[in-house]
Amino acid sequence: MITINEAYTSKTSCISGDVLEVQTKSKNGREPITDESKGTRVKRGLFEDNVLNRIWNADLNGAVNHLKIAFGSSFEWLKDYLFKLCSPIKFKSVSNFLLFNIECRNSKAGKVHLSSGGQTIK
Repeated sequence: MITINEAYTSKTSCISGDVLEVQTKSKNGREPITDESKGTRVKRGLFEDNVLNRIWNADLNGAVNHLKIAFGSSFEWLKDYLFKLCSPIKFKSVSNFLLFNIECRNSKAGKVHLSSGGQTIK
């Protein structure tokens, strides 16, 4: 089991910020400033990246930061997929998610057909 410090994970940009640096500075008695976090929570559930001028889900932002802390992975590649971070697919049930997963695996082009609004799969 991996235990991580969750401080500032949803308040620091997972793309342009360094959550480990923000956590280290806050431990040293310095409060992190917006410039170090590279973004702010706009309102409940939304995070705005001040460097990229994009808004995405704060929970997704926090989840990526959790992975960065736990595994020390770089997520630079995620810059090429901001459209996925900014427009996540919503599933109404586990069965819809499983169907989506199967369709992705079976798709030769890697494209999946979604219903209007990108809410659920066909």
